[in-house]
Amino acid sequence: MVRSLWEKARRWAVKLATQHATPHEIAIGLAVGVFVGWLPIMGIQMAVVLLLVWPFRVNRFAAASGVWITNPITFIPMYAFTYWVGAFFWRIEKVLSYEDFKAAFEGRDTLSGFFALLTEGKDFLLDIFICTWIGGAIVGIVAAVPTYFVAKRTVAAYRARRAVAPVPPEV
Repeated sequence: MVRSLWEKARRWAVKLATQHATPHEIAIGLAVGVFVGWLPIMGIQMAVVLLLVWPFRVNRFAAASGVWITNPITFIPMYAFTYWVGAFFWRIEKVLSYEDFKAAFEGRDTLSGFFALLTEGKDFLLDIFICTWIGGAIVGIVAAVPTYFVAKRTVAAYRARRAVAPVPPEV
C-alpha cells in the first residue's frame, strides 16, 4: 500500500513537472493552491482557487492540486491548528479545547439542535469562524512561500535533468 501511494505521488509529481507551463507558472499555481487549501472553505476550495488563478498566467492543474493538502484525512488537524494560530493572534479569552467543542455540540445532532446552536452560541461560533480564518490565512501564507520556491526549483531541476538524460545504448 505504501509503495502504491509512493508511486501515485511520483506520477503526480511527474505530471506536474511536465505541464505545458514555465516552472514559475507551475510553482505559483501550486503555492496559490496550498494557500487556499489552508483556508476554512472545504467544499468550495477548488472553485475558489480556479477563480483566483483564472485571470492570470498560472497553471490551473498545479493550483487545483495544491488545495488537496486539505482532504478528508487531514482537514480536522489542519483546521484545529489554524484555529489555534488564529486564537493566538485574535487574542480570545479562552482557547477552546476538545471538551469545550464536545460540550457545545452535545445533543445538537438534529436540525433543530443545530439551529439552536446558531442562535444560542453566536459568540462561540463567531470566535471559531474568525480564529480559523485568521489562522488559515497566516498558515497559508507561511506554507505557500516555501512551496513556491521548492516547486520552482524542483520543476526546473527535473526538466534540466530530462533534457540532458543519457541515451540508452542500442543493443
